[in-house]
Amino acid sequence: MEAEAELEGTGPDGAVVADDELAGLKRDDELWQEDGNIILVAGGTAFKVYRGLLLDHSAVFEDMFSFPQPETSPSALSFTSPPCPVVHLQDSPAHLKHVLLTLMPRRKEVR
Repeated sequence: MEAEAELEGTGPDGAVVADDELAGLKRDDELWQEDGNIILVAGGTAFKVYRGLLLDHSAVFEDMFSFPQPETSPSALSFTSPPCPVVHLQDSPAHLKHVLLTLMPRRKEVR
């Protein structure tokens, strides 16, 4: 996974703001946590996950998040509640999903 990422949709004051480009994103059904606190976007697919878990289990994310992040404004990203930052990555959605499932495995359905 590429370590280089940039925070998109920031206003002149550094706050995250709504962005028309974000409205067209496809939410990943398996890795969209309603109470997640960061959205990772790869190839038009959005993954809403937990920043703390990424920090705990990945040196790449730890390095990426060590840079100052803009604060989220109240009007940020109207399609999320509560609003949270969006990070665009250069990885493919399939690759990012594989990495995220490795870091945050899902419970298998018990029958």
